[in-house]
Amino acid sequence: ELTRDRIDMGVIDATNQAALKSLPEAEGLDSFVSFVLAGDVVLIGDDHHPAYYEYVEAKGATKGQVYMNKKGTAFSAGELLAGLVSNMPISLEAGNSAQEALEEAIGRVSKKKVKWRS
Repeated sequence: ELTRDRIDMGVIDATNQAALKSLPEAEGLDSFVSFVLAGDVVLIGDDHHPAYYEYVEAKGATKGQVYMNKKGTAFSAGELLAGLVSNMPISLEAGNSAQEALEEAIGRVSKKKVKWRS
């Protein structure tokens, strides 16, 4: 069974970055990528190792979607819109661990601002 110390965060970050880069600018409901997370393990997109998905599911995954609100330009980092679809309503209070985990995971691989759908 996979344990947290055997999860390669470098591989996860690279896969998350590729998933975010592939997002088209939001032009409808299909221009999003799904994410699942448990603790600090955040998997964006569908291309992670199957054992990583099993790990977060076993830990009680929080699921959501990320949309590209604005692509980055030379003058702006761009903006992502995130929302949760399971486990809990999103609370925009400080200290929401799912919100913080997603923002930190995105912050490691992208300069884009993350906004939350309420």
